[in-house]
Amino acid sequence: DRNRFNHAFEAFTTGSYGDAYKGFVQLAKGGSSVSQYYLGLMYVSGMGVLQDFRQAHMWLNIASSLGHKKARKQLDKLTQKMTADQLAGAQKLARQRIAKIIKKLES
Repeated sequence: DRNRFNHAFEAFTTGSYGDAYKGFVQLAKGGSSVSQYYLGLMYVSGMGVLQDFRQAHMWLNIASSLGHKKARKQLDKLTQKMTADQLAGAQKLARQRIAKIIKKLES
């Protein structure tokens, strides 16, 4: 997983966002809070993905719940920009994703 993260991070820092997304999403689904954080950043800014505050909130929320401090700061900033409906949708997505991550980790 370390090699996969390094490859995704290098792609992210060089602007190859499609490759970064592929690496980060696999790791994030496996429970990597750092990868979840970077996915959140990508969705906030629309880097390699369509800008989507609900998806951004979901990934940042999960990373934050795992103790990622930068994710918490980004989450707080993002929450200020979102409507109540967007927040409710993001929280629902986060609950669903967390359940999938837990199921994967338990198997």
